[in-house]
Amino acid sequence: MKALSDEESDAMEVRLPVLVHGMLKTDSYSGALRNNENNGRLTVNVPVERQADLTRLVVRYSPTLAGAMVDALPYLADYPYGCTEQTLNRFLPTVITQKILLESGVDLKKIRDKRANLNAQQLGDPQKRASRWKRFERNPVFDSEEVDRMVKQGVTRLVSMQCADGGWGWFSGWGERSYPHTTAIVVHGLFLAEQNGVALPRGVREKGIEWLAGYQARELEKLRNAEKKLKKVPVKSSADQLDALVLMVLAESGVKNEQTKAMVGYLDRDRTRLTPYALALFGQAADRLGQADVRDRVIRNLSQFVVEDDENQTAYLNIPDAYRWYWYGSRFETQAAFLKLLCRTEPKKPFDFTVGQIPFERAPERDVLDVDP
Repeated sequence: MKALSDEESDAMEVRLPVLVHGMLKTDSYSGALRNNENNGRLTVNVPVERQADLTRLVVRYSPTLAGAMVDALPYLADYPYGCTEQTLNRFLPTVITQKILLESGVDLKKIRDKRANLNAQQLGDPQKRASRWKRFERNPVFDSEEVDRMVKQGVTRLVSMQCADGGWGWFSGWGERSYPHTTAIVVHGLFLAEQNGVALPRGVREKGIEWLAGYQARELEKLRNAEKKLKKVPVKSSADQLDALVLMVLAESGVKNEQTKAMVGYLDRDRTRLTPYALALFGQAADRLGQADVRDRVIRNLSQFVVEDDENQTAYLNIPDAYRWYWYGSRFETQAAFLKLLCRTEPKKPFDFTVGQIPFERAPERDVLDVDP
């Protein structure tokens, strides 16, 4: 608007937005093809009342999201520090991944040459996304000789880092002592290494198992001392996260005796004090030790945290974030441990997460081994 005269003039401009009677809307559809399927079908509903220039169809696909795990291996292999756990994880994930790929009948050279950004959740032109993708050109999983070298180097270093009592600490050297968590991680890792074809020096893992059995015996004595209300002796009121980890490692190593049976009883009694990760480890141990009723209680306890996402065709544990700074609070390892537990029970059967769910309750001060909640 303008007002003009011979002596004075004025003007004003106001911009008024013209709003479309509607909204931007995204409808997502997803699907998956199994090994025995050659095609699939999705029905896309396109509204009649729409603006054609604002309408687009985006199709994203990936041979497998799991394939992206291959590209994390160089980071582990080149990690600059050398504590016990890092020494183990430099070669073990590579060995397992390479063995899975070879047993699947794939050509490692073709995978190396054809790899691309497999993140199907990223929008945009595939070529542009690939150009911005940080890709390690040197990946040991595609080189068998490099893997053999990593294994020999890693095993030699782990053997040299083993303490005189059979356990492992954070680093080798004068004044080092064995820790239950570190020893359990190494013994478990060496068990997986053997399962995947790695040859170990005789007695290395056996000494570690013996150390863990001794640690478990000392912890059981503390629990029994607390029950007897003894004074001036080591006591602890409940079984803890480390007890669950150690029991799982001993169970997978074939240790099954009165001592492991007693620890199952204490962990079952105190399972409401365990984090979901430790609880999943306990469930695996109970299954290996033939304690099916205990295992099933653990599954019912954990199933209350399951959230199913129909749109993405996924399910996950929605667990508290209270212990994320501790080894027993990792969300990622909790998901993996629970999945392993389910795979050990009925891997071919879809799991019904709505059956038998019970809430966590505070553990009573009495023995409740024969009480099914």
